Amino acid sequence: MSDGRSVDGSENFEPIKTLAKELGATVGTFRAVVDSGWIVHSHQVFCQANCWAIMAEALLGRGDMAWKYYKQILPHSVIKKIGVERYHSEAYAYCSTMLGKDNEKFGWGCVSQVTGTAAWMDVVSTQYLLGVRPTLKGLLIDPSIPTEWDGYTVERLYRGCKLTIQVENPQHVQHGVRELTVNGQPVELVEGAYITEEILSGCRAAQVRVILG
Repeated sequence: MSDGRSVDGSENFEPIKTLAKELGATVGTFRAVVDSGWIVHSHQVFCQANCWAIMAEALLGRGDMAWKYYKQILPHSVIKKIGVERYHSEAYAYCSTMLGKDNEKFGWGCVSQVTGTAAWMDVVSTQYLLGVRPTLKGLLIDPSIPTEWDGYTVERLYRGCKLTIQVENPQHVQHGVRELTVNGQPVELVEGAYITEEILSGCRAAQVRVILG
C-alpha cells in the first residue's frame, strides 16, 4: 500500500499502516514522506524518481550512465537481482514501488499497472536516450546513448509528416550531433539540431539523417 503527503500529517498516516498490517501487506512511499519523519527510511521505495535520474544524465550528455540507470529498473533486471522466488509482482510490468532488502516484505512490488513509472520510462527512452524530443522551437534531435551503439532508426509522426530518422554513431560518442539532414538538405545547428515546421512544409514523409560526433 502507498500514500504520500496528501494525508497531511504523520498521525493520519497511522491508519494506512494499520490497514496494511491487517491485510498482510506493507507500506511503500517516497522521499518527501520519509524526510517528514512519518515513516522510516526502509519504506522509501518510489521507482519513478529513477526516471528523472536517467533524464538528468542524458541532458548532461552522459549516455553510458543514462543507459546504465535505464537498464537497472527494467522488470527483468529487477527480477534477476531480487530473485524469481522472492519477486512478488507481474514479470512484465513496471512497479511504482519496489521494497528493498531492509524491508520485511523485500521483493514486493506495488501499483504495477497504473504507475507513472511506465509513462516516464517511455518518455526518457524516446525523448532523452534516443533524443527525439518535441519542443516549442521544433523537434529536437539530441541523443544521449551508450558508446557501444553504432546507431539506430526511429520513426515518428510530427506535424503530419512521417519522419524516418537514421542516427549514426561512427565515432562511438555518447552525445553531440555533428550533422543533420532532412531529405538530403543540411540543417543548420547553430541553436541545436531542430527540425522545424518550416523545414517540413508540404512534406508527408521525410528521411532524416543524423551523424553524431
